Amino acid sequence: MPTGVYLRTEKHSFNKGRKHPNRKRYAKGITPIHKECQFCKEPFVTNCFMPNKKFCSLSCSAKNRVQPSGWKQSEKQKEMMRAKTGDNHPRWIKDRTKLKDDHRDRGGSLHREWSRRVKERDVWKCCMSNTDCKGRTESHHILSWKEYPELRYEVNNGITLCHFHHPRKREDEIKLATYFQELLTPI
Repeated sequence: MPTGVYLRTEKHSFNKGRKHPNRKRYAKGITPIHKECQFCKEPFVTNCFMPNKKFCSLSCSAKNRVQPSGWKQSEKQKEMMRAKTGDNHPRWIKDRTKLKDDHRDRGGSLHREWSRRVKERDVWKCCMSNTDCKGRTESHHILSWKEYPELRYEVNNGITLCHFHHPRKREDEIKLATYFQELLTPI
């Protein structure tokens, strides 16, 4: 952050010495504007902050409110829309537990529980700990999620790595799988 005293130059003082002619009236909002209500035709007074006001009160504006025009649905169409609600809808699912399958989704509760148990086993530290460790810790599947579905939630198939050591390519994961298994054997 800069320190010191900066002198104001002429290019930064845009309205130097100029004042608005009606500054006091505008500041207090008392400049009266006389208008006629568009609904009840009664005269009313507004101020300079609301020059576009068209009605004398909220009740007049509510009475004058126009319904939006546009395409209207027929009774047949309305009945068809009502028929497709709830359990009549073609995509209605009677058993709501089928919406979320934790075996197919990595962000599911089973995956989160597996990740937490792997990190607790490794004391929330990177197993390849050295001077390069940095970033958040991540649970990594040693044998891949896709190719070994039976080992997805096995704690021994996981290892805790920092963001720096986590493999970024599929080829690197395959090469490092044996090394990760050797790291876990003393545990």
